[in-house]
Amino acid sequence: MTEMEKKLNCEVEDIPEHSEVKLVKFSGEVDLSNSHEIVDTIFALIDRGDIYIIVDLKELKYINSAGIFNLLRCDDKLKEIGGWIRIINVQRSILDVLNSLGITKIFAVCNDLEEALQKK
Repeated sequence: MTEMEKKLNCEVEDIPEHSEVKLVKFSGEVDLSNSHEIVDTIFALIDRGDIYIIVDLKELKYINSAGIFNLLRCDDKLKEIGGWIRIINVQRSILDVLNSLGITKIFAVCNDLEEALQKK
């Protein structure tokens, strides 16, 4: 893998006692070469009928504008069908970027899973 090719990992988990909500954990780095994986993962959940999604960014080290744009695409799609997306465990450096772009006014950014579940 070259320096230009960032590695992005994704895990989808069920949340005990909240079967209608899926937890998506992204780790690594998001750039133009792999940002489509955000849409691919979340749209696949939508296609299965999952419309309540919590995205955990605890292990995400970097996200560029393409990755942020794709999170917004997912948010738009979920809102169209009556669903939602919540972002949790955001690294300070990423949160600063989201705040500066006004992204945190578009979708909920929560401290942790419990807070995200309460916002439903």
